[in-house]
Amino acid sequence: MPRLSKIRLECAYLTNSFFSTAATLASSCQISEFSMSNPYTMAVFVSESAAANLAEFLCRLPNLTCASITRFDLTGTFFKTIASQASPCRVECITIDDKPLSDLLNA
Repeated sequence: MPRLSKIRLECAYLTNSFFSTAATLASSCQISEFSMSNPYTMAVFVSESAAANLAEFLCRLPNLTCASITRFDLTGTFFKTIASQASPCRVECITIDDKPLSDLLNA
């Protein structure tokens, strides 16, 4: 899917293997907008390895400008990975549960 520019995932859980594979393929993707939400009212726990792979996936997308993640309980590993890989990243906005990532990193 070389022309895919927007992706919206609605899922109740994240698997490590999905985002691990996605992270390895991300550099060749044209995705500029990424949205992932949990359809349930309670936040879903994300394992540390899945959270790290999700963060790597987002940071490796060369055209990503906006990402939104809603109702997932992301571990500190997600934030550490985002922070460590942020410099090559071109993302203009990441929101988690309607809060800008910069607010969450400075909290």
